[in-house]
Amino acid sequence: MQNHYLPAAIAGCVSLVMHGFLLSILILVPSPIPEDQVGNLGLEATVAQKIEEKKTDFFEDVGDPDKEIGGMDPMPEEMKDDVVAPLKENEPTGTMNEAPTVLNDASIPPPPGLEAGVFQGPEAMGDIGNALGADKSAGLGGVQSAGGIVGRSGGGKKVALTQGGGSEVSEAAVARGLRWLAGTQNKDGSWSIDKLQGNTKNDVAGAALGVLPFLAAGITHRPNSEKVEEAMDGGRKARVDHSAVVQRALNFLMLNQNKRSGAFNENAYAHSLATIAVCEACGLTGDPQLRASAQRAISYVIEFQDPKGGGWRYTPKQEGDMSVTGWMFMALKSAQMAGVRVPAERYKLVEHFLDQCLDKANGGYGYQDGKGTSPAMTAAGMLCRLYLGTRPNNEALRKGAKIIIENSPSKNSDIYYLYYATQAMHHMGQQDECWDIWNLGPNRNGRGGIRDYLIDKQVGGPKSAKGAPVGMAGSWNPEGNSHGVKEGGRLMTTSLALLTLEVYYRHLPLYMSDAGR
Repeated sequence: MQNHYLPAAIAGCVSLVMHGFLLSILILVPSPIPEDQVGNLGLEATVAQKIEEKKTDFFEDVGDPDKEIGGMDPMPEEMKDDVVAPLKENEPTGTMNEAPTVLNDASIPPPPGLEAGVFQGPEAMGDIGNALGADKSAGLGGVQSAGGIVGRSGGGKKVALTQGGGSEVSEAAVARGLRWLAGTQNKDGSWSIDKLQGNTKNDVAGAALGVLPFLAAGITHRPNSEKVEEAMDGGRKARVDHSAVVQRALNFLMLNQNKRSGAFNENAYAHSLATIAVCEACGLTGDPQLRASAQRAISYVIEFQDPKGGGWRYTPKQEGDMSVTGWMFMALKSAQMAGVRVPAERYKLVEHFLDQCLDKANGGYGYQDGKGTSPAMTAAGMLCRLYLGTRPNNEALRKGAKIIIENSPSKNSDIYYLYYATQAMHHMGQQDECWDIWNLGPNRNGRGGIRDYLIDKQVGGPKSAKGAPVGMAGSWNPEGNSHGVKEGGRLMTTSLALLTLEVYYRHLPLYMSDAGR
């Protein structure tokens, strides 16, 4: 009897194992298989079809960004509705529930960083390196490298905050700002600039501005990402999960990306901001759908660049200006940090553009060649130059830093300028005491520095008048005639202020050994 049933039992076991294997493949496929497909084709046929689809190049619609790209018209009218739509409404981006804890421990490797030759090695990371588990034998070049995004959560975030000159008070301001952003998000995942005191109607730009501060704080679309500690009524504290906010925003951006051109939006500012957001989310999670979106977006950035002058402006291949170039360049660097392919020669073109805008006599940068210099353009140009590998002891950079020091927050409240200046001085580090002076003020006591200046300006903050207008607590008022403040309104002002207060851990300092940290 036993021998009679043995073959059947073996066959049953084999069938069970095979179906289990097939089911596991289905589960691991990034984009869920609709139930109607499984019902019509059958389980085995559906899996076979998916495996066959996977044989094609993952970036076949993108082309090879390592080669020269040409002839792509910017968003023809008939293509505007041809957008990426990989997700159902309210469906998580990518494989949300399948990843281990993100960047909170050593369970997964950190995302790629910048050039291996720039950073001085793990011994220069000090306590930050120890908190991140840096290992001299780990080959850190390009992984836990300078300028990278690995310091946004866990122990590394706390150390970067403390050593960089942040505080519990600055983090409380960030928490208030993120709560305001969460409360003003639209149901579709976007933010409406025009409904938040801005005169621009561009929800793609709004979605990017809204989600970037969450990503800077280490919050992704996965529920196991960083939580935000908030002060509650009665003095107690709670850890708040904003992952759903990020999920909706990323879904909105991906659903509004043109699949063929890679453009999120025809507006250069909107596209560059959205590209930075998707690249940072990709770098933090390794999500395959985000990676495909990021690669397409970078192809459009590359197509947009002026092939002669090296900059970017409002239309593809137009002679560049420093303002658009700063955002587009950071899109390239954000992609590089996430491991997305970026042709090296594109950086050479940016260097050429920067050279044309530099005033060698004072270290300042202008909007365009021969247009004079300004503090805001100087800060943007310096940041680009530092990311391209110029060291803080460079004479032109030191001259530029003096321009920024002379235009302290109390003298120049342009939030656009403050955003770029803070990043540039953060990477200048302790060269001529740049960072300490900028962050904490000339007397190093906080007064006159960018940290306390922004904390004091926040609506509903410790220095804010009691009885803040309903719905504004946690935001920053769009004041003055600074760059884009009328166009971007309260949303842009609040987003840039938060990103500035998150500078301590948003990107690791580029030259930690020079900074003496």
